[in-house]
Amino acid sequence: MAILASFERSSGEIVFTLFAILFFFIGVIIFGIGIVGEYVGRVYQEVRKRPRYVVRKTYGFDEQAIGCNTKSLNS
Repeated sequence: MAILASFERSSGEIVFTLFAILFFFIGVIIFGIGIVGEYVGRVYQEVRKRPRYVVRKTYGFDEQAIGCNTKSLNS
């Protein structure tokens, strides 16, 4: 309490200042979480566009009938 008395402020002003600082830092943290969320969302959208798997070679099928071009995958 000696520190509070040295500034000659009421406890209400100090509590208000502490809450203002707290709200500011909480806002900065929420903003940072939003930036990270945007990054993760864009990475997720990019990954969704890719195929789940690539068929490199087929056995027992006519390659032209199924539309597979294995020569371009091996080069």
